[in-house]
Amino acid sequence: MKKYILLPLVAVVFCLFSCSNDDDNTTASNRIPTPQIGLEAEANTVIKNQINSFIYRSLNAFYLYKDEQPLLENSKFSNDQEFTEFIESQGEPRAFFDLLKTVPSNDRFSFITNDFVRLENFFQGVRLSTGMEFISMDIPGENSKYIAVTQVVKDSPADIAGVKRGMIFNKIDGEDITDTTDNKLFGSSPTNFTLGLANVIDGDIRDTDQTFDLEKVEFTENPIAIAKTLEVEGAKIGYLLYNGFIRNSEEALNVEFGKFKSEGISDLIVDLRYNGGGSVATAIALASLITGQFTDQVVLKEQWNSEVQEIFTRNNPDRLVDNFIDKTPANVALNSLNLNKVYFITTKEQTASSSELVPNSLSAYIDVVIIGDETGTVGKSQASTTFYDSPTLFSKENVNSNHKYAMQPLIFKSVNKDDVQVPNSGLTPTIIAKENLFDLGTLGDTNETLLQAAINDIVGGTNLAAKQLKSKSYGTYSGSSRMYDPTYQRMYINPN
Repeated sequence: MKKYILLPLVAVVFCLFSCSNDDDNTTASNRIPTPQIGLEAEANTVIKNQINSFIYRSLNAFYLYKDEQPLLENSKFSNDQEFTEFIESQGEPRAFFDLLKTVPSNDRFSFITNDFVRLENFFQGVRLSTGMEFISMDIPGENSKYIAVTQVVKDSPADIAGVKRGMIFNKIDGEDITDTTDNKLFGSSPTNFTLGLANVIDGDIRDTDQTFDLEKVEFTENPIAIAKTLEVEGAKIGYLLYNGFIRNSEEALNVEFGKFKSEGISDLIVDLRYNGGGSVATAIALASLITGQFTDQVVLKEQWNSEVQEIFTRNNPDRLVDNFIDKTPANVALNSLNLNKVYFITTKEQTASSSELVPNSLSAYIDVVIIGDETGTVGKSQASTTFYDSPTLFSKENVNSNHKYAMQPLIFKSVNKDDVQVPNSGLTPTIIAKENLFDLGTLGDTNETLLQAAINDIVGGTNLAAKQLKSKSYGTYSGSSRMYDPTYQRMYINPN
């Protein structure tokens, strides 16, 4: 059976990964939802078996936690007939996929979808949303919650309706927001709904009569929310609010760094507080833009399952190492800043994967200052890639036209040049400061809490951490507007 399943994939390792050139312990965010990018319909038996065979052969070869799953052992089946009978005895693809990843205790991030077109759109920044980003909080002692608006995309339905950062909502379609009524807020299903605004008085959330009608529409997100130069006490400080490592945003990042360079900034603050991750290649580009003096040196190392790791180590060890770069994918020279120190703004529940990879990788070379929650960041270092039901698995060439299933399983974890992995508890902040959901301030304003904490360190001012730890925000974090996105707390690679 080993020959039946594995040998063709060994060739795939060399052909694709050597010829061409995303996850772990959290608190409330242990509830990593399955991305909502397609509802599973029951397939006929023949197609179901084709999908399940695709699932098994992919995970058997490349799954990061293969060594922990007895069902994926190479000696599991003694002949092709045993394998066929095993596949035919399984249920629907999603259940079979979940079965194979139940044993690895660390994996809450691998997922499967029956619509790879929508998955690819997400990776390009195309999403269905009102344009309102928010954090959801359970109210203590009550079966209800409130949401705090953290960002509003310009010209989106939420922006047109008048929704602003800092607004608090506790009603949806006239009812309390609860685990039962909040389904319209999350995910990527088309929907219209009405939100009821709340006032916060002396730390209490109180109803108002004001409502906002919202609609989800499809738009392409620009992950660069803010990029500007701040002048504070004679210092020129670059500020970048970057919301997602969306592949192909490297060119736009390079343009903004060109402006920082021409404006002569001396310091840089990269705001990743709402950035849940994304493309590893884009993360490498950002790390290279911040520096520039380490081209062709190691930015990260990859650690695969034991079989794949051994194949790479023996035949192509360079594939296990990713280096800093000096050009964009369009072959344009990077506007690197050659900094020896950089500031990162983070939050506990949302700064994850690629957003942790960049500071972790740079910390082996330059001084990295992290502003954030005393409990760290999410703590995720594993990456995934998309598998298709095709001969190569990694492309849609000759893909099975009977279905559109694809998988996004974890395939390797990353460490920096010194073999240091992002801790499971996340990156420890250098400066402790947290957002007050009842007093968020304006993003990019020098008086906004987290930005001001970074600026104060640069110019020698007073740290605001003690003040912010007395925040009146209350409740338990229960999610964010992006929690059903396939990039939520994930990072991925694109082998093509």
